[in-house]
Amino acid sequence: MIKYPIVLALIFIFGCDFEPPTKNKSDKKTTPIAVGSPADYESEEVFLQTAVKASGVAIVIKNNEFKTLCSVFVLDKVEDKYRFITAAHCLQDYGEEAEVDLSEYQFSIRTEAENNEINYVSARALVIGDKKELRDILVLEGESAVALPTLSLSQIDPELGEEVYLITMRQFELGAQVFQGYVSRKAVSQDVIIGAGTLNLKGVITLHIPALGIGQGASGSAVISRKTHKVIGIFFASSEYGDRDHITHLVIPVEKINSFYNQVK
Repeated sequence: MIKYPIVLALIFIFGCDFEPPTKNKSDKKTTPIAVGSPADYESEEVFLQTAVKASGVAIVIKNNEFKTLCSVFVLDKVEDKYRFITAAHCLQDYGEEAEVDLSEYQFSIRTEAENNEINYVSARALVIGDKKELRDILVLEGESAVALPTLSLSQIDPELGEEVYLITMRQFELGAQVFQGYVSRKAVSQDVIIGAGTLNLKGVITLHIPALGIGQGASGSAVISRKTHKVIGIFFASSEYGDRDHITHLVIPVEKINSFYNQVK
């Protein structure tokens, strides 16, 4: 059987200018605000404003030097620390095989608080997934001076054609942005060309988002069902078919996130 490879383009930012983060100082205990179902909100806009506050961008520092930016979302709070999800390849690109030393990395996570004020969270890497197993997932942990909303993982797969939101920090200076699209395929079984090698991404979800090309800093973004308000996957890459006229966005399915995070708890 002939397999048609997809040429993969991963989302990164290098050498981007950004405002140096300042640590928020507060002894207040914060309580997470779980994002609810559609019935819990007077309008979809109110929900999206809450979901934006559960999203942010991680400034990744390696050995005290800036490495990259990646989008994150807030998933959980354990005792006094929030847990954030982003993409594992923010630390190590596809094709790099060396074991990742998480102690070499520091993270400053920028989120938006009330009245559009900026909140910074100093975080550390808790655990990293295996990209070869379609677990391009990185869990971060840190304390926040302000309460942050938390997103919930779906326990079921999305439907073909289901409408979704992508909340991303593609452009750091503009803050989190909301894009809308739909699930264009529930499972892919083709090989993906990455450098000189291939990676089988069987089970990956694809999205169609009109007018959204390859955006820098989008890796790690939450993909949220419009119907349930739950996370159905993590955006991690886009594929090009010869040119930029046909771009498909690739998403780690929620079943991979659930199984991976359940091992962390």
